[in-house]
Amino acid sequence: MNHTTEEIKALTSKSEDQQSNGSAITRPSNKESSPKIFKLTIDCFDEIFEYLSLKDLHSFGQTCKTMQKVAGEYFKQNYSAAEKFCAKDGIYTIYSDSESVIDERIWISYFNQSMPCISHHFERLDPLRYLRSHIDEFKSIKHICFVSLNLNREKVQFIQKILPKIEVVQIKNGHATGNLHELMLKYCDNLKKIYVQNSDSSFNGKFEWLLADYPHLSHLELIPNHLHVIEELSEFFTRNPKVQRFSTSGVFLWANRNELVKTKAKLNILEIKSNHFLGYGDSIWDLLKQLHSQGFYKRLFLYTDGVNQDLSIKLASLPNLETLCVRWFSGNYNLTCLTNLKELILLDGLNVADAEILANGLVKLERLYVDKATVEDILPFIRQSAKLNKLKMLPKDEKDSEEDATPIYYNYYDYYNDEDSDDESENDEQEKIHAGGEGKSGDKVENQVENKNDSEIRDENRIHNGDCFSAEEKPSNDDNDGDNIDQNDGPKAEANMENIAGNSNSKSNSIDNSIAHKNLDDGQDDGQLNSFSNGRVLNLVALNKERGKLPNARKVTIYVRDDVFLATKWATKNGDTHLKYIEMKRSDSYEWNHHY
Repeated sequence: MNHTTEEIKALTSKSEDQQSNGSAITRPSNKESSPKIFKLTIDCFDEIFEYLSLKDLHSFGQTCKTMQKVAGEYFKQNYSAAEKFCAKDGIYTIYSDSESVIDERIWISYFNQSMPCISHHFERLDPLRYLRSHIDEFKSIKHICFVSLNLNREKVQFIQKILPKIEVVQIKNGHATGNLHELMLKYCDNLKKIYVQNSDSSFNGKFEWLLADYPHLSHLELIPNHLHVIEELSEFFTRNPKVQRFSTSGVFLWANRNELVKTKAKLNILEIKSNHFLGYGDSIWDLLKQLHSQGFYKRLFLYTDGVNQDLSIKLASLPNLETLCVRWFSGNYNLTCLTNLKELILLDGLNVADAEILANGLVKLERLYVDKATVEDILPFIRQSAKLNKLKMLPKDEKDSEEDATPIYYNYYDYYNDEDSDDESENDEQEKIHAGGEGKSGDKVENQVENKNDSEIRDENRIHNGDCFSAEEKPSNDDNDGDNIDQNDGPKAEANMENIAGNSNSKSNSIDNSIAHKNLDDGQDDGQLNSFSNGRVLNLVALNKERGKLPNARKVTIYVRDDVFLATKWATKNGDTHLKYIEMKRSDSYEWNHHY
C-alpha cells in the first residue's frame, strides 16, 4: 500500500467535533510530548507489521486508539479473506504463526472497526446480542454470513442496523423463515452478492425473493438443499440484468434447464459445483454447450470432486472453460487439453510429475491454488507458466502424511460447536479444540467428506463458541468503542509498544535459531529450493532467479499461510519479499472465493 504522511496525520488529527465523540482518535494533551513513534508514516508501520503475527498485531492495536486504527487498517488489507466469526464475548478468527501455532483461534475484537466480514454459526442468540451491543463499532462491515441458522425476524432485528452497509449476504446450510427479501434483503441498499448454499430459501414452496429488484446485484449463488424447479428463476434474470455471475450445482442446473434455456439473460460467468458430472451421460454437456451458444454465459467455472480420463475429455469439449476446482486430485488425466484454462484449484495436493505435465500444457494458466503443497510441487509452474501471476500454496503438514487414503477435507470456516453449554469443565475441554487439535477424548476435529448429494452436505465440525479467554488473557473492561484503550497516545502507549517490540525481538531470535541463522541472500545454494511445512522458509531469491529465466514471464505473487510468511520474512535479508519476478503475501490478503 502506498501511504503519505498526510494520511497518518489524518489518523492522528483531532477536530473540535471529534472531541465530543468517544470513538474518535485522541492525541496527547498539550502538556505531553507526542511519542516519537508517531512520526513514522503508515508505510513504515506497514513494514513493521509485516514481521508480526496476527496475535502480536492485535496486541499492537490495543496500546492506544491511534494504533488501533493504524493496525486495524493493516488488518483489513491483509486479513480480508480470513473468516471472522462471532461469539458471545466478541469476534474471533483462525491464525497461524512461525512458532508452531497452526490454525488456532484468537480474539480480535479490538479490530471491530476494521472488520469487513463477520459470520454467525448455529442458533445461539448470545453472539447476536454481542453484535447488537457493539453494532456502531462495525464501520467497515460489508459481508455477513449465517451458517446452520434458522433465519427469522427475531434474529434479523439484532443486526438490522448494519444491513444498509451490507454488500454480500451468505446463507450456508441454513433456512429462512419467510420471504427472504422481506425478511432481510430489502434492507441491504447496496447488495451486490447473494450466496444461498445448501440452504432452504423458499417460503411455502415459493421463491418470492427472486421476484424482487436488486439494482446493484452482480452475483447470485443458488444451491438449495432440496431439489426444486424454480419457476421464478427466469423472471429473476429479467428483473436483474446487472447480474453477471450465476453459481449453482449440477443437480439444480439440470432440474431447471427449461427455465434457464428460455431466459434471455446474458451472463459473464456460469459457475457449476457438482460431484457427479458423469451421472448425466452426454445430456449435461449438451446443455452447457446450448446455454453458451445462446449467449447465456461467456465463461465457465466448474467444481468437481475428482477427475478421470473420461471427464477430462468431456471438459475439453466445453467452450470457454476458464476455472477448474478439484477436491481430490489423483492424476492429471490429460487435463492439459484444457487449453483455455486460466485458473486451477487443487484442494488435496499435487505431485511433482503431474505438476511438470500441467505446467507445460496449461499455457494460459494465470492463477493456481494448491492445498497440501511443497515448493517442489509448485516449482514447475514458476519455471514454465509464463502467464501465471497468482499462486496460493498451503503447506503439507505432518498430519497430511499420516492420513490414510480416505479423503479428508479441512475447512477452517466450519469449526464450531453446535450445542450450547454453560458447564465450565466442558468449556475448558472445548477450549482445546481447534483445527486438527484434540480434546480429552483424543478425537480429532475433522470434516470427512463423503460422496454425498449436494443436498446432504452439512457442517459437522465443532469449535467452542463462547468465552474463550482465561482470566489472564481477557480484558477486564468492556471493549465497547475502545473505552479501555489509553485515551492519550502518550508515554504509556510508547512503553507498551516498546514492550511489544521486545517480544517481537524475542520471537525473531527463536525464528533465527530454528533456521540456524541461515541468510537466504548470502551463502545458500540458489539451486536448492527448500520444501516447507510449519514455519519453514521459502527461498524467494532462488525462486526469483528461476522465474527470471522464463522469457516474457509475469511477476508471480505467492500467497502463503502466516507461519510460512513470518518465517520467510524474518529469515530474508532486509525482509525483502518483493522481488522483481516473485512477491510473497499473506494468504488471507486475497479472497480466493471458491466456496467449495
